[in-house]
Amino acid sequence: MPEFIRLSVPTGPDAAATAQAVAASLGIQLHMSVDRLDDLRVAIDEAMAEILHACPEAVEVHCAFAITETSVEVRLQARSVNPRLPDHHGLGWTVLHAITGHLHAFIDNGRLHLHLRVHSDAADWAHDHPADVSRP
Repeated sequence: MPEFIRLSVPTGPDAAATAQAVAASLGIQLHMSVDRLDDLRVAIDEAMAEILHACPEAVEVHCAFAITETSVEVRLQARSVNPRLPDHHGLGWTVLHAITGHLHAFIDNGRLHLHLRVHSDAADWAHDHPADVSRP
């Protein structure tokens, strides 16, 4: 099991930027391409937006980041009085699903959890999405 770097960021305009910086530094260690680093940044931005939309009264987002042999894993969570799952048909979720190798959201003990994985290259992503690569 990978070792996670944990970080709590206050909600606000800089929350996503802080999380993006940590994730990008891990992506660089994994030798991700510039395009995959951009995907990782977009994934963090969308995931933070989903968390903050679903938990509007949250004052901080707890983040955990890990590097594996082929990917960067990110786990976000926020406490809410009445957390709700992200809209799986919304644009943000669609973007997240398109660029991540794993995406999962759940509610536990008043917290919304969002877990995602961004692979270092498209070949690893295609392995996790065999049905999605049947494009001509």
